[in-house]
Amino acid sequence: MISLYARFKSSLHDQKSIQRLLLYFLIVLIFFGAFSKPDFATDTYAYALGDFSEITNNFLRCGRIFTAGIYTFLRLLSINISLINFACFIIATISLTFALYFLEKLLRKNFISNQLWSFLLPIILLINPFIIEYFLFIEKGIMCFCILLCVLSAQCYANYLDHRKRTDLFKVLLLNVFATFWYQGVIGLFIVLATMLTVTKAKQWLLFLKDTMISIGLYIIGPLINVIMIKLFFADGRTSGGLNIIEAAKMVAGGLDRMFGIFDIIPPIIFWGYFAIIVVAWLIYLFRHHEFHILPCIQVFYLALVVFLAAVVPQLALDPDSVWIAPRAVYPFATIIGVSVVLIFHASPKFSSTNPSKSFLLFMTCCFVSIQFVGFNNIILDHYSLAELDRLRAEQIGNLISAYEAASGIEVKYITPSSDQNKTYAYNGIKSVADSNISAFSTYWSDVTSLNFWNKRYFVRKDPDPKWQAYCSSHDWDTFDTTQLSFVGDTLQICWP
Repeated sequence: MISLYARFKSSLHDQKSIQRLLLYFLIVLIFFGAFSKPDFATDTYAYALGDFSEITNNFLRCGRIFTAGIYTFLRLLSINISLINFACFIIATISLTFALYFLEKLLRKNFISNQLWSFLLPIILLINPFIIEYFLFIEKGIMCFCILLCVLSAQCYANYLDHRKRTDLFKVLLLNVFATFWYQGVIGLFIVLATMLTVTKAKQWLLFLKDTMISIGLYIIGPLINVIMIKLFFADGRTSGGLNIIEAAKMVAGGLDRMFGIFDIIPPIIFWGYFAIIVVAWLIYLFRHHEFHILPCIQVFYLALVVFLAAVVPQLALDPDSVWIAPRAVYPFATIIGVSVVLIFHASPKFSSTNPSKSFLLFMTCCFVSIQFVGFNNIILDHYSLAELDRLRAEQIGNLISAYEAASGIEVKYITPSSDQNKTYAYNGIKSVADSNISAFSTYWSDVTSLNFWNKRYFVRKDPDPKWQAYCSSHDWDTFDTTQLSFVGDTLQICWP
């Protein structure tokens, strides 16, 4: 760990390093600077006003021990949720900046000497389409910090491959376990980067197999410890049930179309089209220059397979009901373009540095990154529009409650929500991403807490009366109106459209 600190310190004393860090920081701000303004997801309301023990237990049963500790500390201090949000944004931007910087150093040392591409490829690899969901949640700082931990872990693994020191393996293990107990969804990034290093550094098949087994071991030990802990201490944990790989695989299979469709964050034809164009251009280059060899092609295919497995295999260890294919859970999958291009450029250095391929690749990359930026921007705009719409609806309901209280002289203390035939998760015109950018009134942990947050009240959520449930389920509203409310003494019965 001392050497990692020394690595940070030495970087800050190098003028070129500082320039690189500032450039990456600027790029991160261009993509995600809008999140410096307080934003709200369904979880945000729960973290601010939800049941303290329930939320802490949820973090623990998911194996996110350090996250639970931080949440407990912040709630005990009663720190304002907007301040926490901003602090998480700062941590996210700094962590992602350093992750980009250290990944560039890793690529330049081991794969690509070209300064332009060693600078661009970390952006394509880490700021991939799926990262946007990390920034839609208040835990953005934790998630991006784990990205940094995985990159540092990959650097330590590269040092091990070069010098074969066991101390480097210990550092890798420590960083991976640390990342796992913060947030498990990112840890697949390590095995992707480690495999990329293994396939290029191992010169013999036996050494390749040995290093592959070592990297897999380093990858699974952290999650394995996490799973064992959940099974031992939490009966309702996400991995505490019996292992049911077949049922979990069925759930995974049901979400693959969304994953391969890039969750419509950007048009999938753009993502896969860019990937296909680079691969085809590379193959044309190889044949035209008589440089075709089967091994680099096998390496690219093998790494693409590892990327897929790193994204979906961890889901098989979950209880089938807990399997959920969302961008934040399969983040490593969207690195497929970045890691494949790294291998391609490593196998054919002149492909990226000589015209016409150099200009063509640079043009296509700029187009791809620009389209991704537009896609992110549209989601971010909708994210803030959604919060405003939720606020307006909450205040509208709050005004109706106040009017009832003034007319009846009865204080409303309880709210019993139900939903109509087809619950609407997002407003018309709002782009949702998996279970992000959905209305606060569409989930049980945020419907009443959002009303409390915006109206500065403390209504208690209760289960609805069967008759009220029947009334709600007999309707299918498109928008909110007063026919969805009914006051009974100190209780508001409400239907969510």
